[in-house]
Amino acid sequence: MPLLRVGFTMAELRRGSQTLQQQWQEMHIFAVLGAIRIAMLWFSDALEGLKSELGMGLSQITAHLGVLMRTPLLVVYALILFLLYGQLLRGKRIAPQVLDALGIWVILSLFIHFAKINILLLTNAVNPKLLLGQVITYLLFFVLAWGWIFWRLDQVAGPTDQQILTLPVNASSAGGSFDYYYSSLMSILEGKASQFNGVSRLGKILVAVHSLMVLDLAAIALARFYQLVQKSI
Repeated sequence: MPLLRVGFTMAELRRGSQTLQQQWQEMHIFAVLGAIRIAMLWFSDALEGLKSELGMGLSQITAHLGVLMRTPLLVVYALILFLLYGQLLRGKRIAPQVLDALGIWVILSLFIHFAKINILLLTNAVNPKLLLGQVITYLLFFVLAWGWIFWRLDQVAGPTDQQILTLPVNASSAGGSFDYYYSSLMSILEGKASQFNGVSRLGKILVAVHSLMVLDLAAIALARFYQLVQKSI
């Protein structure tokens, strides 16, 4: 039984065949996510003031690395876009392994920066402007990353007859990938549980993780707002 469960999960994760149009849509999202991730480097020293709390020069190290990595990452980012979009412009599909590698990078960035945002919002010594910039860029990344994750698994993963999750009842069946990003955005704006509904075991796990992250961000943002109000009184 455990082997069958693992096998079914792997079948859900396996990338199915994609049309050229679907790959264009996916590349657009990866391009935007890459730009947002690089933009985060301009707020990399938002950890200012953590030195006294953690006993180390974490803010100085983070800020220095952020400055050093900006130009190289911009060059690499432009090169990757040039190669992948060039492939699509020639009418050739991108290798699935390449898109999955980009997807793994998106997921890792999503959770690593989720931990960082929790640290930023919980500490009492943070540069407000840098904090705001870091939070806004991360929320944009969060919305698009989760929209891509749900779209990827619901539209281009595993057998065509499987169902991993369902969109809200008011979503249009002809909306394509747009409805996934819209539902992800609405989850953040409403600050409630995920707008998605899990059908399979994997879908339910993902929806639960998404809901917990949304509620966490909403709770910490509320706590931070309360701290700012208290200081202003």
